[in-house]
Amino acid sequence: EDNIRNVNVSLQQNNFFEITGSSTQNISFSKPGEQLVYFDVKVKNAIGIGHMKVNVSSGGEKAMDEVELDIRNPNPVITNVQQVVLSPGQQWQGNVNSIGIASTNTSVLEVSSIPSINLQKRLRYLIDYPHGCIEQTTSAVFPQLVLAQLTDLSAAQKADIDKNVKAGIAKIQNFQRPDGGFSYWPGSAESDDWGSSYAGHFLVEAQNAGYMVSDGLLQQWKGYQRGRANAWAPSTSNFYGGDLAQAYRLYSLAIAKAPELGAMNRLKEFKYISPEAKWRLAAAYKLAGQDKTAADLVNGLPLTSPVRTNPGITFGSELRDDALVLETLTLLGRRSAAEQVLGIVAGKLSQDEWYSTQTTAYSLLAIAKFCGKNASGAKIMATANINGKANTINAASYLQQLPVAVREGSNMVSITNNGNNVLYVKLVNQGQPLTGDSVSAAGNSKLLSMA
Repeated sequence: EDNIRNVNVSLQQNNFFEITGSSTQNISFSKPGEQLVYFDVKVKNAIGIGHMKVNVSSGGEKAMDEVELDIRNPNPVITNVQQVVLSPGQQWQGNVNSIGIASTNTSVLEVSSIPSINLQKRLRYLIDYPHGCIEQTTSAVFPQLVLAQLTDLSAAQKADIDKNVKAGIAKIQNFQRPDGGFSYWPGSAESDDWGSSYAGHFLVEAQNAGYMVSDGLLQQWKGYQRGRANAWAPSTSNFYGGDLAQAYRLYSLAIAKAPELGAMNRLKEFKYISPEAKWRLAAAYKLAGQDKTAADLVNGLPLTSPVRTNPGITFGSELRDDALVLETLTLLGRRSAAEQVLGIVAGKLSQDEWYSTQTTAYSLLAIAKFCGKNASGAKIMATANINGKANTINAASYLQQLPVAVREGSNMVSITNNGNNVLYVKLVNQGQPLTGDSVSAAGNSKLLSMA
């Protein structure tokens, strides 16, 4: 406008931005036109939606504009873990140093009467993983289905699990193909054998737990599984791992109350059936009511699995296979043997090692099922002090978790074992460091190796 000559431009400060220079500038116009005005602004240590509000005025004329900016931390989440084994009467004291912005930290004190399974870290790994395929999608929610068998859950945790499981069920439905199986990726032209068994297994257990799963979806899936089970025969393309895939398919039908005994008997008589397949097939026979056959099938088998050189068509590992053994032993009621395998599986999860989504998920699943079926004879009796606040733990469950509200700087945590048994304690803290922060973390050469 011709009457606009001297203009006042001001930038309004808020909770996300700090103006490092002047918040007001004056500019002059000799004729109508445009000018650029620059302000020095620094982002504060906060995340959220920031609003940049600019006010301009000249005489009686005023204008205002507001722009939203998403303020986020570009750095990856890191996890720091401290662990200790407490004998009866022993005390341990540690501290949690906030990572980046303290309010965004997630910290938990885990206390268990079995070797610590790194529950918080392993579960967050599954939930936060950028899931896409049928195996990863199923792995994200399957352990959450049985988490209450392992530890006491708060109302908020139960609500989160309920939401996650329902979302997982809805997402898995998008993988089903016209033949009733589930593809590895949504829209793929073929159903995936192991993925179909794994996803179907989860859906059956979800329905048994009270979740809404379409009967039509499960009927189609059972038809696919039944057809594949009866048509299966060993060949050069499926010789390694094919018997385990068939055994899991038969197990999934048995848990769905639709056992295929003919196919089960044919696999049992297969000359080269592997120990892993025998363990899974034994679980199917147990579910089908054939207790003696189930027991005979695994009689004398080793309780641990050999090291795998590659995951194969079942996406497996020796730890995943050990978890399958643990699940079968729990189902067969062999508590003493199951406790041996429980210690092995839990011990491996407690280490700072990388495991695939399925290995992680099935290990947590098998441990939770064992804990749900076998009441702990060793109670957790302890006193924890978190930033000056005392917390008494007196629980019969295998694992207890206490949240730690992380404040800026150092946070003191101590715990005393008041019981008569050994306790396994982990202090887990997760957060996103700010740009420029110096964060120390224990390196694991196996994780860093490119081999």
